This record gives sequence, structure tokens and C-alpha cells, in this order.
Amino acid sequence: MNLTKKNIHAGKYSSDFEKTILNLEKNLVTVRIREKDTTVWKKGDEYETLINNRLGWIFLPELMTDACDSIISFTDEIRNEGFKYAVVLGMGGSSMCPEVCRRHSECSRDF
Repeated sequence: MNLTKKNIHAGKYSSDFEKTILNLEKNLVTVRIREKDTTVWKKGDEYETLINNRLGWIFLPELMTDACDSIISFTDEIRNEGFKYAVVLGMGGSSMCPEVCRRHSECSRDF
């Protein structure tokens, strides 16, 4: 991942932003996160389990692929029963995930 080639306008923070991106690349942070390297955040055995318990989302796209047919079947079923709305409950960024997915997929606004 090389974010330095993107057109990002950070204004007066451009220099700091570029230094941060270069540091992330140099330290292979995206690769390390994907490998669940807990030292990206904190070093020490006491943090390993704590941090690992919060990294389950990393492989969620691969894990959910097998569930796609079941999820589509369920949505078709509840639509046919007359449901028109769903409420997404979550906290923090987790409640934004469905909105982000909808905006960046081929789903219609009615989905």
C-alpha cells in the first residue's frame, strides 16, 4: 500500500502527513495489522490477548463470503413478508459499517 501516490491535500499538515505515511510504509504497518501483530499498538505479553481479541474484523470479508447466499436468501424472505426497514444497532464505527458497505456496493437504496 503506497498512500504517498494519492492526491491527498492536508493543507498545513501536509509535511506531517507525508512523514506519517512514510513511517507506516517503512514499518510495514498494514502488513503487520493483517498478520495480527499486536506490537503495532503496544508491546508486552499482557497486551497480546487484549489486542488480538479486537482484531477479529480483519478476516471478516473472507469469512462472510460463505454466508452470502444465506444472507441474500434471508433478505429476500423478509422483503417478501413485507418488511421495508431494518434498524442497525452498534456502537462507534461498527454502526457505520453497513452504511459504508451500501455506499460502495451495487446495492440499491431500497436494500
